[in-house]
Amino acid sequence: MDEPIVPTNTPAAQPTDGGLRPSNVRWIVLGVVAFASASAYLTRHCISAANTTIQADLGLDDSDMGWIMGAFALGYFFFQIPGGWLGNRFGTRFGFAFISTVWSLCNAWTASVSVFWLMYASRFCLGVFQAGLTPISAKILKDWIPLPYRGKSSACISASMSIGGAFTMWLTGALLQHEYGWQGIFAAYS
Repeated sequence: MDEPIVPTNTPAAQPTDGGLRPSNVRWIVLGVVAFASASAYLTRHCISAANTTIQADLGLDDSDMGWIMGAFALGYFFFQIPGGWLGNRFGTRFGFAFISTVWSLCNAWTASVSVFWLMYASRFCLGVFQAGLTPISAKILKDWIPLPYRGKSSACISASMSIGGAFTMWLTGALLQHEYGWQGIFAAYS
């Protein structure tokens, strides 16, 4: 019976018995991906905690804020597949660094706007660049984490997302209560 062909050019595929001993770098990589995931949720959810402050500051009504918050979801929806393509085409190191940098710039852009359409555009673009997070993270797990540990590793990343979202709500609320402006908070998160 023929043995399945297993690619050997990925860190996770290195031999564990005999041959080279695998390093612990994979766990550092997992930590970086988990941190980036928490950071993504920080920039994603900060607008929810600050929405009434933003509305009062910019003279927006509930409908306007609904459109602005929906803008993120539209960008995220339409760019999941292109985000995965980016990671496949240019590699996960470049893809992950690129989307992380640009989504941070988009959040800084949100902090600098004062009109509805620019706020809408900045949140749409934030969704566009955060859309690649999940597919690129999945490829990183496939390339770096051995099969028996992928479920736990995926759960670690998912938990980081939840922690990032919960922490954002608390921290943003606390900073707003101490009278830090939402623009400064968003810029700091970026």
